[in-house]
Amino acid sequence: MSRSTAFWGASLTLCGCLVPAPVEEEEVPPNYPPSFAPERVTPPYEQVVLYDPQVSTEPIEFQVPGVTDIDAGDRVYWRWFINYDARFPKIDALGPTLGREAAPPGVDVSFSVLPCVDFASFGDRIVQRVTVVATDRPFVDDDDESQTRHRTVATGAGHFALTWFVSVDLSTCPSVP
Repeated sequence: MSRSTAFWGASLTLCGCLVPAPVEEEEVPPNYPPSFAPERVTPPYEQVVLYDPQVSTEPIEFQVPGVTDIDAGDRVYWRWFINYDARFPKIDALGPTLGREAAPPGVDVSFSVLPCVDFASFGDRIVQRVTVVATDRPFVDDDDESQTRHRTVATGAGHFALTWFVSVDLSTCPSVP
């Protein structure tokens, strides 16, 4: 056997020894989204809320009680929007910038709307939308100096969004002196 044949034979044998062992990846636990009991949400979010300003002048209280998250250490962050439009992202109400502890019994997320006042800038729309977005991570661009707050959640964040539709004829609202 020539030297070059011996060299190549030895090289091929040694190459098999250079294959690294498979790297064991650490299993990353899943991030569960915040949760709530649908039967406790008021008013029910699966139907249109009818509001007649001739019958009631009371605000509509939107409530999602007991929002929790089973992931240890997660906090709940939330924002409320009226007729959200991505071109003009406006937050109508928001929870604390640092969120709230999500451990049981959970966080009560609520928002009060006076339809004749809060929907007045939307003109002749008969059906209005009220949406809450709740997440277990801070919202994107959500810091004390941000002027572009919107409803985009962080990558990998667990979240839910609920939307109510409110039917109100704004032309029947009492005139404000």
